[in-house]
Amino acid sequence: MRIVYIEKFKEVYDEESKAKTLERFYQKVERVEEGTLDNNKMEEILASKPDLILFTKLKVNPILRYNLIKKAKAKGIKTVSWIPDLYFGLAREAQVIGKDSIFDADYVFSPDGGNQERFDKLGIKHYLLRQSIAIEDCYIGKKIEAPEIVFVGSKNPEYGYRNHLMEFLTSTYGDRFHWYGRTNTAEVRGEKLNDLYNSAIVIGDSVYSPHYWSNRIYEVLGRGGFLIHPMIEGIEKEFKPFKHFIPYNHHDYKGLKEKIDYFLEHEEERDKIRMAGFAYCKKNHTLDNRCRQFLDYVTAN
Repeated sequence: MRIVYIEKFKEVYDEESKAKTLERFYQKVERVEEGTLDNNKMEEILASKPDLILFTKLKVNPILRYNLIKKAKAKGIKTVSWIPDLYFGLAREAQVIGKDSIFDADYVFSPDGGNQERFDKLGIKHYLLRQSIAIEDCYIGKKIEAPEIVFVGSKNPEYGYRNHLMEFLTSTYGDRFHWYGRTNTAEVRGEKLNDLYNSAIVIGDSVYSPHYWSNRIYEVLGRGGFLIHPMIEGIEKEFKPFKHFIPYNHHDYKGLKEKIDYFLEHEEERDKIRMAGFAYCKKNHTLDNRCRQFLDYVTAN
């Protein structure tokens, strides 16, 4: 299959890892940097008649975005939007309701498993495809000097719970807790992230929506981290609570503290759980697994 992939590829954590993974499955992937797409480039792509045009949010001029998808369909070229985020329940829900062009693609893949009926009513050909971790990142790092408890992630102005959670952890544990990613200068990626996750208790969080969770659970477990994560409806079908991760209920700060305090004192038990989570994630939830699912969908339909 010949795929034209329109995205950002400068960094592996952009979409380069996905492009490389598809190539490992013997797909021909032609990368087009999102910022270079104009009318001339669009016509060049369409004239070459690829089997599939793949993108995520296609952040280009809206008219260009509309024309690309419309003209591709007219030529019988499949279009796919593979988006990593939740839309319903957030400000960007308006893009779904208003039917932004990306939702007119022949396939729309996202990790939202709780709003299929709403996608269907809007006539969007949505398919559930969970998040994952790139196989290159799926290893256990080395032990380093680190805070005992960490959270890695940015602020989310639409999700006030995260700020409350961070305030609770900071006021309760002081310097024993650290929030990485609170500012862009504090981001941790690559090998440093593997090392950090191998050296601390990791607190998880995800914008709450039944049957949806962010990539954080895959990124932590897939790097061998010990994770305490909110219990979300449906997550038990993906990972086993108390076997692969430790669940707690949203807003139950007392219960969260009890779990943190217990596992701070029980490192051997902690290691057993994180190693089970790592092995399970590496076997079932890498980007290789997701790309197999993706290719099965688009070749069968």
